[in-house]
Amino acid sequence: MNRAQQQVVTIRDLLDKQKKQIALALPKHMTPERMLRIVMTSIQKTPKLLECTRESLLASIMQAAQLGLEPDGVLGRAYLIPRKKKGTWECQFQTGYKGLMDLAYRSGQVAYIAAEVVHAKDILEVNLGTERSLKHRPYEPTDEKDDAGPVRAFYAVSKLKDGSTHFYFMWKGDVDRVRDEYSDAADTNNQYAQYSPWNTNQLTYEEMGKKTVLRRLCKTLPASTEDVKLHAAIVAEERSEVGLPTDLGDVIDIPQAEVTGETTEQPAAPEKPSALDKIVNEAKAKPADDDDQPITEEQFRDTLALADEFKVKLADINKFLPTIGHKKLSEVSRKDHARVIDFIKAQK
Repeated sequence: MNRAQQQVVTIRDLLDKQKKQIALALPKHMTPERMLRIVMTSIQKTPKLLECTRESLLASIMQAAQLGLEPDGVLGRAYLIPRKKKGTWECQFQTGYKGLMDLAYRSGQVAYIAAEVVHAKDILEVNLGTERSLKHRPYEPTDEKDDAGPVRAFYAVSKLKDGSTHFYFMWKGDVDRVRDEYSDAADTNNQYAQYSPWNTNQLTYEEMGKKTVLRRLCKTLPASTEDVKLHAAIVAEERSEVGLPTDLGDVIDIPQAEVTGETTEQPAAPEKPSALDKIVNEAKAKPADDDDQPITEEQFRDTLALADEFKVKLADINKFLPTIGHKKLSEVSRKDHARVIDFIKAQK
C-alpha cells in the first residue's frame, strides 16, 4: 500500500468515526453514508485534499452537512477545494451557484430564482434607477458551427412569493475584477489557482460568474428567520474571499467535529456579550504597546460579522480605509480599528 492509499484509508476511518456528528448536522433528506461517499469521491478526483489538515477537511465537511449541500464539485452545489496557506494545505468549503439557489428556495420566500450568462451576440437591455428592468434574448445559432460568441455579462433574477421581482447585473469585466481581487485563481504562481473552479474549464468559470451575481442578489432579498442557511453560505463566501476561515459556528449551530472522533458533554457556557458590544469594547480599549500591529484574526472576523449585521459591504469598507492610511482591512492597525468600527456603525 503506497502513501496515497494509506492516506485514503486514514481519511475514511476518520470520517467513519465522525459519522454520528455529521448525521446530527445533516438535514432529514440526507444520510451520513451518502455524504461520506460523496466526500470520498471528491477526494479521489482531487487527491491534493489528502494533504490538507484533518481539522480543515472535517470543518468543511461539517459546513456542507449543516447547509445540506453535497460537495461533489460536479453538480455545482458545493466544492471542497485545497488551498495552501502559510505553507500548509487546508481544505476550503465553497458554495456553488446551484447551492445558493437551493438554499434560496428552501427559505420559503422565493418562487423563482435563476442566474444566466449573456453572450456577445445576445440581445440585452438593462435599465436601472427607479424603473428597473432587464430583457435578455439569447442568440439563436444558425448551424452547429455557429455560437453566441464570448461571455459578455452575467445576471441573476428572482421572483418572490409576494409577486415582487429582483435582479442583479454585472458586466464580465466587473465579475473578473471580483475574481482577481478576492480569489487566488488569477495568480498563476499560486499552487491553489489550478484547483479553483474559476480555472477548471469554461463551464465552471461561467458557474462562478453566475454565483457572483447570484450571491449579490441574495443579499438584497428580504431577510427572514428562515434564511439563516442562505445567510450562512454568503458569510462563508465573504470570509473565503478575504482569506479567513469559513467556519460557521458563530453563524449557525454546527455540531463540532473532534479530530479524535471522541465527544464529551460540555457544561453550558455563560451568556456572551453581543457581537457589537464585544467588538466595540475591544476596538476602544486602551491601546497596548503593539497598537501599531495589524488587528488579530479574531478582530478581523468580528469586524466582518459586525459589518454584516449593519449591512455594510466589504467594498464600502475598502473605500474608506485609504482615508485612515490603510489599503486592506486585514492590515488595519489596532489603534485605527475603532475608526473602522465607527465607520461601520455610521452606515446604519
